[in-house]
Amino acid sequence: MGTKHEIYVMIRSFASSGGSVLLFSSEIPELANLCDRVMVMDGQKVAGEIAAAELTEEASKHLALGGSPNSKHEAAA
Repeated sequence: MGTKHEIYVMIRSFASSGGSVLLFSSEIPELANLCDRVMVMDGQKVAGEIAAAELTEEASKHLALGGSPNSKHEAAA
Protein backbone atom coordinates (compact mmCIF):
# COMPACT_ATOMS: atom_id res chain seq x y z
CA MET A 1 0.00 0.00 0.00
CA GLY A 2 2.83 2.42 0.82
CA THR A 3 4.48 1.82 -2.55
CA LYS A 4 1.27 2.59 -4.45
CA HIS A 5 0.91 5.86 -2.54
CA GLU A 6 4.52 6.79 -3.37
CA ILE A 7 3.84 6.16 -7.06
CA TYR A 8 0.74 8.36 -6.87
CA VAL A 9 2.81 11.16 -5.31
CA MET A 10 5.42 10.85 -8.09
CA ILE A 11 2.74 10.94 -10.80
CA ARG A 12 1.12 14.07 -9.33
CA SER A 13 4.52 15.74 -8.87
CA PHE A 14 5.54 15.03 -12.46
CA ALA A 15 2.21 16.29 -13.80
CA SER A 16 2.37 19.41 -11.62
CA SER A 17 5.77 20.25 -13.09
CA GLY A 18 4.31 20.24 -16.61
CA GLY A 19 4.69 16.59 -17.56
CA SER A 20 2.00 14.50 -19.17
CA VAL A 21 0.97 11.12 -17.82
CA LEU A 22 -1.02 8.41 -19.56
CA LEU A 23 -2.58 6.14 -16.96
CA PHE A 24 -4.49 2.97 -17.77
CA SER A 25 -6.72 1.66 -14.98
CA SER A 26 -10.16 0.21 -14.39
CA GLU A 27 -10.25 1.50 -10.80
CA ILE A 28 -12.59 4.50 -10.75
CA PRO A 29 -11.30 5.98 -7.43
CA GLU A 30 -7.72 5.74 -8.70
CA LEU A 31 -8.61 7.55 -11.92
CA ALA A 32 -10.67 10.20 -10.13
CA ASN A 33 -7.79 10.96 -7.74
CA LEU A 34 -4.98 11.01 -10.30
CA CYS A 35 -6.50 12.30 -13.52
CA ASP A 36 -7.82 15.61 -14.75
CA ARG A 37 -9.86 13.85 -17.42
CA VAL A 38 -10.64 10.27 -18.34
CA MET A 39 -11.05 8.88 -21.84
CA VAL A 40 -13.40 5.88 -21.88
CA MET A 41 -12.76 3.21 -24.49
CA ASP A 42 -15.37 1.18 -26.37
CA GLY A 43 -13.40 -1.59 -28.01
CA GLN A 44 -10.57 0.12 -29.86
CA LYS A 45 -12.07 3.60 -30.08
CA VAL A 46 -12.61 6.45 -27.66
CA ALA A 47 -16.24 6.38 -26.56
CA GLY A 48 -16.09 9.67 -24.71
CA GLU A 49 -14.36 11.89 -22.20
CA ILE A 50 -15.29 12.57 -18.59
CA ALA A 51 -13.79 15.24 -16.34
CA ALA A 52 -12.38 13.65 -13.19
CA ALA A 53 -14.76 15.73 -11.05
CA GLU A 54 -17.72 14.15 -12.88
CA LEU A 55 -16.33 10.61 -13.02
CA THR A 56 -18.56 7.89 -11.65
CA GLU A 57 -18.67 4.18 -12.30
CA GLU A 58 -22.11 4.64 -13.83
CA ALA A 59 -20.93 7.35 -16.24
CA SER A 60 -17.91 5.34 -17.39
CA LYS A 61 -19.97 2.17 -17.89
CA HIS A 62 -22.58 4.15 -19.84
CA LEU A 63 -19.93 5.36 -22.30
CA ALA A 64 -18.14 2.01 -22.49
CA LEU A 65 -21.39 0.30 -23.41
CA GLY A 66 -22.10 2.68 -26.26
CA GLY A 67 -24.01 5.47 -24.51
CA SER A 68 -23.56 9.07 -25.54
CA PRO A 69 -21.17 11.37 -23.68
CA ASN A 70 -22.58 13.86 -21.19
CA SER A 71 -24.11 17.04 -22.60
CA LYS A 72 -21.05 19.13 -21.66
CA HIS A 73 -18.83 16.98 -23.92
CA GLU A 74 -21.38 17.03 -26.74
CA ALA A 75 -21.43 20.85 -26.64
CA ALA A 76 -17.63 20.95 -26.92
CA ALA A 77 -17.55 18.55 -29.89
